[in-house]
Amino acid sequence: MTNIYVLAPSSGGKTSTGKLVAQALKRPFVNHDDLFESRHGSIWDYGKTHGWAALAPLMAEIIRETHAKDGQVIAPFASAFAFEEADQAIIQENIQICKHNGIFILLLPSRFDWRAIRILCQRASYRSNYVLNPKSVEK
Repeated sequence: MTNIYVLAPSSGGKTSTGKLVAQALKRPFVNHDDLFESRHGSIWDYGKTHGWAALAPLMAEIIRETHAKDGQVIAPFASAFAFEEADQAIIQENIQICKHNGIFILLLPSRFDWRAIRILCQRASYRSNYVLNPKSVEK
């Protein structure tokens, strides 16, 4: 059975939507952020301490591990497929692993670019560890 990957930028609704999809399809739900944090602590703190590029191999390990099981609904890392600081070979491997046995659902809070950006920034501003400031995004 194919895995379903729910993709979105940070604060885009991966967890909420993923849980609903998993419940409706009676499949297990896997959140990569939760797996990472259970093993290594806060993603934010890890990136600040060890450098953002150091996250990529650990994220890839979790992607390979969860991909080995079929029939899941997965909320992958927001940066698993597009992460500038990471080794691009790792990013390409992540993409190929998920494409091999998965379908992707892309979530955006609006079909209008600027509106989507503003909504995402507003949601992100409620997180104490997030970098974007919604006031910095002007149309």
